[in-house]
Amino acid sequence: MATTEGITLDGDGIIRQAWEECAGQLLRYMEAFGGGQYEQYGTARWRPASARSRMFLSQIITHSPHASTRSPLERWLAYAALHLLYRSASGRVDVDRYEAKRKRFEQDIKRQWHMLWTAGLPVVYEPLACPGATHERDAGAWTSAALTTNAGGTSPQRVVDVAITWVDTTNGYVSPAAKGNGESGPSPLLVITIPVNSRVTASIAALTPPTGLSYATSGADGTLRTRKATHWNVYLGLTGGTLYLQNASPIAIATTSYEVQTPSFSGYTLEPGQKPEANLPFEATLQRG
Repeated sequence: MATTEGITLDGDGIIRQAWEECAGQLLRYMEAFGGGQYEQYGTARWRPASARSRMFLSQIITHSPHASTRSPLERWLAYAALHLLYRSASGRVDVDRYEAKRKRFEQDIKRQWHMLWTAGLPVVYEPLACPGATHERDAGAWTSAALTTNAGGTSPQRVVDVAITWVDTTNGYVSPAAKGNGESGPSPLLVITIPVNSRVTASIAALTPPTGLSYATSGADGTLRTRKATHWNVYLGLTGGTLYLQNASPIAIATTSYEVQTPSFSGYTLEPGQKPEANLPFEATLQRG
């Protein structure tokens, strides 16, 4: 339908618009208000009331704790994007044949928002962004150029998916069985064909690992403490299937490439990333003057 009506989905299209509108609504309902007394040149004064979000977008956990389901937040975002898509399509035709679906998705948005409101917003206190995170500052890029193949080994030709994760071994991560909330979500999946008797190499040279430094440090926004990536992991699997951990131990950040000698299709599997540490309630209050 997007193709038929000439509607852009990726880039600056419908998907990004939906993300920005939903992000704005989350920040709006997560604002905390207040003022306080402070000292200036030996005189006690009152600081004017200010609005400051109780969380940053980087702290929000979108995935469901249940592997077979999507979270209310994921479904809310999806319905918001579908509604924007059909609203855009409705304005491009003389006879609005998309009206029924547009109204249905509008109701779906309200229902999923109510479920999210009731459950609270799942957040992590010290986030570890995924490699190449789209909305993170200077995260770098995880593109097809990050994967190369070279002769070696005795494997048959395979088409595989590859993803990587950042790891914080200083604060929590001990092993694939004891991650201590110290492994990020996965990078976007990259697909590559490994020729007969060849190996695949992953490179992080074009990426910038999270440094653990606070950012967005302003009086209006507050500060956010993030985790520092000390290592990284490589996951690989047959296209469309489960991805498995390929390195026996986390790879140091200083090592910018890793060659998978013989792909493993068993063992520890790729997980969605950090788990929520709190469900923050939404605010719907008005301050009195």
